[in-house]
Amino acid sequence: MHITDLVRSEVIHNDRDLQIAIDEHKVEVHKISLEEIQHLVKSFSNFDEGEASCFKLAKEKNWRVATDDGAAKALVRRELGNLYVVTTFDILLEAVDLGFLTKDQARQLIEDMASKADFQYSNQEFGGFIERLSIK
Repeated sequence: MHITDLVRSEVIHNDRDLQIAIDEHKVEVHKISLEEIQHLVKSFSNFDEGEASCFKLAKEKNWRVATDDGAAKALVRRELGNLYVVTTFDILLEAVDLGFLTKDQARQLIEDMASKADFQYSNQEFGGFIERLSIK
């Protein structure tokens, strides 16, 4: 997995596991300067430095972006295409496909994230997740 230094600084305060994964070389941190992304942050009122840095890295490397942020998803889809957006729902569905989670565990994780971590999604996104989950 790859993240930018700006995302790392947003997450690291609360996540000791991320630092362990970085130390074990399971996560690679890429440096992106604020100057390189400032125009993106200024262009979108709710687009922060972490999202802007991930977009820049994805565009440079032709990589996908994992995000649930509406503004970030819209920008990535517009500039790179639908296939370049990966959401939490996509990650959970892949985990079910690979046998890391059961369908019930994936559904429970979404419910827990919504109630305990302020994870927000549209009814359309959730409906699509449930529909795709039932096909598996």
